[in-house]
Amino acid sequence: MKKFTYSLGLAVFAIFLVAGLVQAASTIGTNISTGGTLAVTGASTLTGATTITGLLTANGDITLSAGATVVNTSATLLTVTETNVNFAASKLGVATSSPASTFSVNTAAGVNPFAVASSTGTYLMVNKSGNVGIGTNNPTTKLYVSGAATFTGNLTVDTNTLFVNAATNRVGVASSTPQATFSVGDGASTTMDMGKMCFQGNSEDGTRYHFSISNAGVINVAAGNCP
Repeated sequence: MKKFTYSLGLAVFAIFLVAGLVQAASTIGTNISTGGTLAVTGASTLTGATTITGLLTANGDITLSAGATVVNTSATLLTVTETNVNFAASKLGVATSSPASTFSVNTAAGVNPFAVASSTGTYLMVNKSGNVGIGTNNPTTKLYVSGAATFTGNLTVDTNTLFVNAATNRVGVASSTPQATFSVGDGASTTMDMGKMCFQGNSEDGTRYHFSISNAGVINVAAGNCP
């Protein structure tokens, strides 16, 4: 009779566990397996293996001990070494118990803090040096883009080293106010250093010409494109 009562008590406890209702602050050190909804309304610390195949809803803080893994039946969803979810401030911290922003990552020295990747490659990487890589897992500069890039606004490099005006479709070199499609300099003396110089373009009637400088320093103008 005692054995039956003990077994019945365990069964009732299991039913409440699967139903997923934990009303008070709880510390759980044993294994939990549930295929239903687990609702936690108090602060909970999970120190044992926890497998959740249904929905996990928490209205309080959740602390996962070192090495904790939350999984579903087919793949790993989250692996952390220390995580604090602060619901009151709507902040999530990875490797920090005091996240400073909505999503905060605090890694150890020498560890890359963030990456978005798949089995086919890396889409986004923030490495241990603070460099950001798009399409590469080894950004060597502050911003490293591997592949084509599209800018829909103005582009400025070092104030006026290079300026692209998206509104006027003008490019300025050593000028932040280009006055033509391609402008070099901005009022001060401007120098240009070229290899074998040759310019080409169309006349008013559309005829193609080019001009170049010969070895004797003579400017030549001829029809067609540069040789």
